[in-house]
Amino acid sequence: METIIASAIAVLGTLLGSGITLAFQQRVSDRGHAFTRRETLRQERLDAYSAYVVAASIADSSNPLRPPHQRA
Repeated sequence: METIIASAIAVLGTLLGSGITLAFQQRVSDRGHAFTRRETLRQERLDAYSAYVVAASIADSSNPLRPPHQRA
């Protein structure tokens, strides 16, 4: 009888340990995916801001209404 109880406790401990490990791994994975999404969004925003600055600079320097001595 002791053997059966010890075996049941061992099985339950193993199942509990693997459940905790699964939860921990999923949490770490979710954090990694969230970081990747934030980093991708940040890079896309920087690219958009850079493109806007370049377009604004080109538009400003080619403005015919601007006096010649102020053009780049």
